[in-house]
Amino acid sequence: MHPASLSRLPLLERQELDAEGRRHYDTVVSPGSRTLVGLRGPSGIWLHSPRLAGFLRAANQYLRFETTLDRRLTELAILVVARELDNQFQWTAHEPAALA
Repeated sequence: MHPASLSRLPLLERQELDAEGRRHYDTVVSPGSRTLVGLRGPSGIWLHSPRLAGFLRAANQYLRFETTLDRRLTELAILVVARELDNQFQWTAHEPAALA
């Protein structure tokens, strides 16, 4: 487990990435980013495949913010799935948003 990424893959530094990877990196760390944990978790891991990161980020943003579900229900659904899959990372990342 890498302490910076909290996963099995290391967290990449911005200078290690190509132009597409840097663009995704900058999006995740920007003040307007809607990620809950920045580069820790999925957003940082996706940088290992910048092209795939664009598709995954778009799907993630759509599912979290653009469906007809109320935000509270979205967070509840995320927590239910995290519990069912015993995914402590997702639970820890989304629990504060669900409680709010």
